[in-house]
Amino acid sequence: MNSILFHQSLNVLCAVGNNGVITISRDQGNTWQYTVNNIFENLNDLSWDGSQTFCVGDNGTFLKSTNGGLNWINIVPPTSGNINSKVADFICGDNGLLMRQGPVGVWTQIPANTSENLLSVIQDHSRGIYICGTSGTILKVTDNIVTRLNTVVTEDLKDIFLVKSGNFSFKYCVGNSGTLIRSWYADSLWEQISLSVSNNINSIFMIDKYTGCIAG
Repeated sequence: MNSILFHQSLNVLCAVGNNGVITISRDQGNTWQYTVNNIFENLNDLSWDGSQTFCVGDNGTFLKSTNGGLNWINIVPPTSGNINSKVADFICGDNGLLMRQGPVGVWTQIPANTSENLLSVIQDHSRGIYICGTSGTILKVTDNIVTRLNTVVTEDLKDIFLVKSGNFSFKYCVGNSGTLIRSWYADSLWEQISLSVSNNINSIFMIDKYTGCIAG
């Protein structure tokens, strides 16, 4: 599976994967049921906007659900490329794909100035949008201006997570070959955290700035 999302208000877990697989659980993961959706593309990410669930995937796949993932509606995609992640009004994908949806629903391309695959996007309301991708890529977007941040790694970065603590934002990225890096206080300062594993790490979730879990 490529992404999992818990709808607390509905008490529903939803997970998506390759070849159009969508499965949900209503008993905290003890049992799962597949949904019938007639989608056969790889599904890469799930997100929630407070009222709807969104799913994005390869070849412009763009879906939404209003019941926690049981039923899905196709949305006309803004691109035919692979979409890897969505947050708020932003999507990112392969070959430097970066787009933003305007107030009237029109998507526009943001020049990312890179051909790297962009794999995960998060939003920090006070500072901007952060995106990670292949070859150690981390981008920051503020007012549609993209800045590439200097990191200490060249491995592919698969997932990025944000922790808020007071007025500060703490960002963590995970990736291939056991890569885990973090940025505290300043976007320009990233440090690598040594792990006892060399496996590829695909996902990270932080409870607070000191405690979290990774999966790969």
